[in-house]
Amino acid sequence: MFINIFHHFLDMKNIYESHTIAEEERVPSMRIAVTGACNLKCQYCPIDGDNYVLHVRKFLSNEDFSRVATNAYEVGIRHFSITGGEPLAVPKTTFEVAETVRKFPNLGYLRLNTNGIALKQHADRIQDVGFHKIKVSLDSLRTGKYENPSQRSNSQIKLSNVLEGIDEMLNRGITTRVNMVVGKYNINEVQEMIEFCTEKNLELKLFDITFYRDALSHNNNFWNENYISLNPLCEELEERFGSPRIVYAVGGFGNPMPIFKPNSSSPIRVRTSEKTARYRKECEECLDYMCQDGFCNITLTTNGNLKLCRPEGLDFDLRLVNGNGDLLSDKDIKIKLIRAIELFRETQTKERSLDEMVKSWRHSKTSSTPFNIRIF
Repeated sequence: MFINIFHHFLDMKNIYESHTIAEEERVPSMRIAVTGACNLKCQYCPIDGDNYVLHVRKFLSNEDFSRVATNAYEVGIRHFSITGGEPLAVPKTTFEVAETVRKFPNLGYLRLNTNGIALKQHADRIQDVGFHKIKVSLDSLRTGKYENPSQRSNSQIKLSNVLEGIDEMLNRGITTRVNMVVGKYNINEVQEMIEFCTEKNLELKLFDITFYRDALSHNNNFWNENYISLNPLCEELEERFGSPRIVYAVGGFGNPMPIFKPNSSSPIRVRTSEKTARYRKECEECLDYMCQDGFCNITLTTNGNLKLCRPEGLDFDLRLVNGNGDLLSDKDIKIKLIRAIELFRETQTKERSLDEMVKSWRHSKTSSTPFNIRIF
């Protein structure tokens, strides 16, 4: 298998001089993880955020991030999100990279993923950059719940910081969306969040909890104890708001997501991972096959890898740095970016139930023993 991948990579290298991927072809979005650090410790999040676990501690410079983003744009990627960790924990990097991306002509979008704690503090820079959308993680509007279920560790961080930041974005006319991860600990607060978002003309996206081996909970107990299917919620929303429109991530990847519309300015999008996702044949060798997200978007990690799926899956040799941690040449970066896009475009949609997913997750590549996860 890996020999075939290597030969395909060589083929891409040979044709690079005269070929980039056309805009009209299916191309995923790119998330740029500018840091693995975060000032919250949500138990369902991976240890280093959108990165794989950062064993190597030599990170890309601001110039490096901007170079990769520029190369990504030049091979056809048009949709970018700045993420982390918490990107506003490293504002200099976040805004320098964002300013580079915002200058690209015919840009699809530039978005910021944040926990919202420092939104108000950095509101001027956010507005100056011109993000198309701010996505704020907010699982509860209740002070005790905000501080407790996700076990946030900094007692000085208050829900009021986030709510004031959201209001600041709205006052400045910046499109803002609330991202709410729904578990047993807050399922009874979804209606409250819908009313909050509808009143303020905020977009809302509801997520079921994603299982990560490297979650901050350090084991599968948090997922076991809190996972809940959002399918019944989708049925309830359809009864209230009518049949939804179904959308996917950029390029047609990721899970099918229904969008319900209480009104024209406050759509409700639901990421329920139990229906379908996109995989490659090679995915069957991964410990986390069939993972909940499958192939959804490309992530540029803080230490210079191109990450194709949320778990630390298979190695497709997409490191953009050499053995010393220095960024490769622009030509070699483009070759690997093109390869990453091709890997996405060769995926296939697979239907699977939650039960099938969980039963397929294994302890190791040499063992068929499933992970100790319960199905509710």
